[in-house]
Amino acid sequence: MKPILSTIPRKYWAYASAVLIIFLILILALAAGWKSDGRLGDASIPNAIPPVSTSSTASALSSVSSGTPIVAARNTIAGTGANVRIDLAKQFKIWTGESTAEKSARTEYGKIVTSAGVGGSAAFQAEPDQWHSGSINFENMPDVYRQSLSKYDFIQMSVKVAPLNGKSLPQNPRAVFSIYAWPNTSASVPIEKYADGGTLSSEFRTVRIPTDALAVAGGFDLSSLEFMYFGIPTGTDPAYVIIVDDIYAVKSGSNDIVKAQAISDRVIKLSLKSRYDMKSVLDASQYVLRGADRQAKSPVKIGRQIVPSGFEGSTGGSYGLSNAPMVEPILYLVFDAPFVDKAVYTLTVKNIPDTIGNNFQQPKDISFTYDDDSVTGSVQANQVGYLPVSPKFAYVGNYLGDAGALPGTPASCDIMNASGTKTKVASFPLEHRGLDAQLSGNDIYSCDFSSVTAPGTYYVSVPGFGRSYDFKIADDVYADVFRKLSDFYYNQRADIAIENGQWSRPAGTLASDQKAQLHAANYVKNDFNPLALSESGYPKSATYDMTGGWYDAGDYGKYVLPASAPINELLFAYELYPQKFQDGQADLPAGEKSDGIPDILNEVKYEMDWFQKMQASGGEQDGGVFDRLTSQDWEISPYDIHTRYLAPISTHATAVYAAATAQAARVFKSDSAFERKYPGYADDLLVKAKKAWAYLAAHPIPQPANGTDVHGLGIGGGDYQDTSNTNCRDDKATPGLANCPYSDVDNRAWAAAELYKTTGDQQYHDAFKKYWSQTEPFWGLYNNFIFHNPKASLAYVTMHQYPTDPAIVSAIKDAYRTIADEEVGYTNSGKYRVGYRMDVPSYIGWGAFAQSAAKASDLIKAYVILGDAKYLDAAKINLDAELGANPQSMSYITGVGSAYPQTPLHLTSIWLRQNSGAKAALPGIAVFGPHYRANEGNPYNAAVQSDANIYPSFHSGSYPLLRRYFDISAIVEQSEFGINTNAPILAAFAYFSK
Repeated sequence: MKPILSTIPRKYWAYASAVLIIFLILILALAAGWKSDGRLGDASIPNAIPPVSTSSTASALSSVSSGTPIVAARNTIAGTGANVRIDLAKQFKIWTGESTAEKSARTEYGKIVTSAGVGGSAAFQAEPDQWHSGSINFENMPDVYRQSLSKYDFIQMSVKVAPLNGKSLPQNPRAVFSIYAWPNTSASVPIEKYADGGTLSSEFRTVRIPTDALAVAGGFDLSSLEFMYFGIPTGTDPAYVIIVDDIYAVKSGSNDIVKAQAISDRVIKLSLKSRYDMKSVLDASQYVLRGADRQAKSPVKIGRQIVPSGFEGSTGGSYGLSNAPMVEPILYLVFDAPFVDKAVYTLTVKNIPDTIGNNFQQPKDISFTYDDDSVTGSVQANQVGYLPVSPKFAYVGNYLGDAGALPGTPASCDIMNASGTKTKVASFPLEHRGLDAQLSGNDIYSCDFSSVTAPGTYYVSVPGFGRSYDFKIADDVYADVFRKLSDFYYNQRADIAIENGQWSRPAGTLASDQKAQLHAANYVKNDFNPLALSESGYPKSATYDMTGGWYDAGDYGKYVLPASAPINELLFAYELYPQKFQDGQADLPAGEKSDGIPDILNEVKYEMDWFQKMQASGGEQDGGVFDRLTSQDWEISPYDIHTRYLAPISTHATAVYAAATAQAARVFKSDSAFERKYPGYADDLLVKAKKAWAYLAAHPIPQPANGTDVHGLGIGGGDYQDTSNTNCRDDKATPGLANCPYSDVDNRAWAAAELYKTTGDQQYHDAFKKYWSQTEPFWGLYNNFIFHNPKASLAYVTMHQYPTDPAIVSAIKDAYRTIADEEVGYTNSGKYRVGYRMDVPSYIGWGAFAQSAAKASDLIKAYVILGDAKYLDAAKINLDAELGANPQSMSYITGVGSAYPQTPLHLTSIWLRQNSGAKAALPGIAVFGPHYRANEGNPYNAAVQSDANIYPSFHSGSYPLLRRYFDISAIVEQSEFGINTNAPILAAFAYFSK
């Protein structure tokens, strides 16, 4: 065997000798019993074990900033500890000049040279002057371009300098380095400061620049890379070039435990800083638990889970970079004997290597006191609370990643008074509802504590599993939820200044809405736009005041079809139970506050003021209604000014306009305070509704045939096409309606129902019967802005002032009873008691589970219409999942409950947090929640659902469906909402509010 030094180039002998000496010293020190005590005292929050005190990134970097040279092999460098080596093959290679793409990289003020790199390979020769730096542009290298460097500890490169012709090297050559990614530039740092020996020379020296030194406080966080710049300090005479090779981003710091928590008396959950090596973490001997008896125990099972947590570059809940996903790596340590309540334990973690191979420098000792009276996430209840006389359920269970469901059999469910001494109020047995591997991952137990009715603040405690968040039992328990959901609509108002504490803001989109234009597609007659306009009636140079109304969702479009749904939902709720809607229930602006008009009517009026502007007045399309008002591109804030365009007229939009406007006319007319304050307003609405109906009568065939296709027209905004109704009945005996499907018959049925209910005019009754009969009474109940026969059916069956057809009324009641009974059945049989069917995985999406209060709204209507109390009980139960009685133990409404979404897709909230000091997202946003599979054409969805960023595997179906909500704004299908989806939720909480 050759002597070790004979394998190392002579010029590195001194370094290698030093490394060997340091290694021997450390071995001797360890043999003498040298160790670091990382123990901490008891956690301030029971079972929440604090992070272990470890060396910071900065201190870890200090040991390598001198530029330790490459040792033994090109792809291996010495690490931060004497016995740690980092394999460059596992690190992020930025540029070595070896591949075709690297050799063809674009450069400025420099060039790629051959036979000049480390070991004779290619290198980049920067040729800066006093005003320009040499740069490498990585645009043609997709594995590098716009990738994040923030998770790495330092940038390593080999650097030397060479004199220009006729010049000599200065004694201490100087150079500067920076990174750029539009529109951000990193700090500019001196290269020689981080070079081996602290100087640059004509020989390659290893340079290691800490990423902390490059990051800009409060600004650029290195979450993207486009260019690297190599220059000389300002005022320096350019006497030399800078030659750079082998550029790597290196992660050298050890993995770390960010948080540890006991989630039952047998399981400890560890959240890690970095992704771990999937195989190494299963070595149970690496984890040792000791109690007072000092007996060492290792886990009998280890579960692994990786949860997407966001994207680098995100601020204030914004999107961030789609190619820089962040994750929370989690481990679950399962022990075979229960922890003793109030006993002190020490968990020693010897090693959790990350994917690069970085290990702990010393074992981590974490001390904690196990406390059964802790919120663990394993006990789920409605975090707001329950009405005194109502069904009350809580659930027990949790998920341990690939280790499956939380083990153990809970013995009892204790209802504890949360005030004072925390006394036990009652104790109940638990019902085993079954192993729910596909949906929640939990082995679910349920606690029925309906008999607890006394007002107060409580929590559910399950010995061995922890406790729930506090909740209330009170008659007015939902008053605050109702208020926040009501205020949501005020905060969605366009074109006026909003006064709402930290969410106050100037008027948004005002300038563009004041001067809206007709999109060019309006003037081109074709299959996409059969109802074209003429320039004589509608000059292309004209602008229109389209101010007012609500923004549709997290963005800033305003659409007739989606807007018709909340108008109907809110006004119909008012018609069914007007006593629940009063003045003073919402935080309305001056002029609307304390005016004697129920706040909900003031709010809907603001939408109706804009809604009316969407009807054409004059010209050949007089009475028709434009489909939408949007810009060509998505605005990113209310102050991102784009031209706003009106999309072409359609019979689809005209019909729902007629329906909603007739309904509003009727409801507004019925309120005496509204009539006094706004005389003639309701009458004018009815005139416009009749005008829209006349337009429909003049255009008996759906136009366009399948609704407005904005993509075909080249118009911006969401695709809310009112396509053919696949459940349409082909009635060939009806003139003009012989070719099924008829894509707007349900729209027309609703319009006719509302006009008849408002006027009693027989022509509308006849039209209702003709159009309504084309579709099943409640076809498409799950979608309140595409399918309209359910609205027509409900309007008709609740009509009492004018004659109705008994057979139709009976058919509607029978159909609705069937639906309501199904929802009661799903509520009772579902493991988490939600009225939406969960047996078909693809049905879980767009709020199906998370917006359980929407099903409560369906059941409230059933109770009012059919009179059976079982519907009301089921409705109350359906509030629970939305408010925290779910596998993720979180409320799905922002600002409501104890744990709720922080980063919904609400661009105004993002703008406010970035620009106006708001600390949280706007309250009252009911996010869509878990989604079976989001569209992977969206790169954010693809990143989150990739098996590289979520574990157990998403695509294999191993990751539980009801855990597929990640609080990340970029995942539209999970994090957005709509004015149409918030409306039935508001209606449900209104009914149950005192």
